[in-house]
Amino acid sequence: MSNRSGLIKARLAGFDHVTGDVAVFLDAHCEVNAGWLEPLLQRVSEDYTVVAVPATDVIGWQDSAYHFEPTQKQLRGGMDWNLIFNWMSMTPPDGRERKTWADPVK
Repeated sequence: MSNRSGLIKARLAGFDHVTGDVAVFLDAHCEVNAGWLEPLLQRVSEDYTVVAVPATDVIGWQDSAYHFEPTQKQLRGGMDWNLIFNWMSMTPPDGRERKTWADPVK
């Protein structure tokens, strides 16, 4: 591509060249830990229609320290209708929480 086209068009252009069974998009600002990919690929192998997204740990904006707090409320990131990023509960309507951090969320 000789023109700047934005993130989504760039990803679609890259996807046109995928030769494997699974495509993984990792943004430039992301860092991963050892073993981050295998649980995602497991979910995809169980159901090829799955879009797997890893949990996001936090790098503190004040001290650049790495934070992983498995006891915190189970949240996921998302956008509201005003396109404002918010943390949303992953607790299902029936009130049951996931048994492990690797359990899928609809």
